[in-house]
Amino acid sequence: MFNQIARRNFIRHQSTLPLRARTADAILRLMGGKRQASTQHETDSPAAISVSEGAFAEEERYMINGVLTLASRSLRGIMTPRGEISWVDANLSVAEIRQQLLSSPHSLFPVCRGELDEIIGIVRAKELLVALEEGADVAAIAASSPGDSGAGNA
Repeated sequence: MFNQIARRNFIRHQSTLPLRARTADAILRLMGGKRQASTQHETDSPAAISVSEGAFAEEERYMINGVLTLASRSLRGIMTPRGEISWVDANLSVAEIRQQLLSSPHSLFPVCRGELDEIIGIVRAKELLVALEEGADVAAIAASSPGDSGAGNA
């Protein structure tokens, strides 16, 4: 009888916790860690997680902490709105592309054909500037770039 009451109370308590806190607890239990007791779970941060000695490496803790803090970030903080993406149009002249690269604070650019939906590849600004000086074709550079995810080929 006591187990049934304890289980019911545990389930009731768990249902009041935010999903992020329940997920963090589950991950830490699987990895051998424990979460510090707190009376206010909504304000708990992943930094409040206590891990037993040797449960997992520092890099793994850093990675898990990053994943858990992702839930507290807004979508706007994670993704760039479409209208604010800096991209290079392969149809522009070399002078226009050079000016765009030099005036932008970014170091990586999607290279597209006419519009953002027609992506050819992703290039580093420095590599593209050097290739433009050598007279290379922008589309060919983007297509052969190792940063190309193949998204334009789908």
